[in-house]
Amino acid sequence: MIVHKKMRQFPCERCGFQFQAKTHLEAHIRTVHDGVRPYRCDQCGFSFGLRSNLLTHERAVHFREAKWNCTVCDTAFNRKHDMFRHMKLMHDIDSSGTSGSHAKKGKQS
Repeated sequence: MIVHKKMRQFPCERCGFQFQAKTHLEAHIRTVHDGVRPYRCDQCGFSFGLRSNLLTHERAVHFREAKWNCTVCDTAFNRKHDMFRHMKLMHDIDSSGTSGSHAKKGKQS
């Protein structure tokens, strides 16, 4: 009955966030507050607190054909959002394709 009503009766004593299940609270404390990340990607070495997050990462980053390429360095991405984030962080180019005197629009073929 608790699950159906979305009652959150397990609060985190460190940050106050509340959970429906004690196991979710325990995972939250372990991964968020204690920084435990035992699940490491064999492809790139990035680590995760939950196995499900590792599997999602592997499917999204390593096991699919990339659909989007950075117009500057040709790094490949599965999601357009990730490509734009990369371009902003690595090349200071926003989603409109501009940065100072640089202007790059869309996906180059």
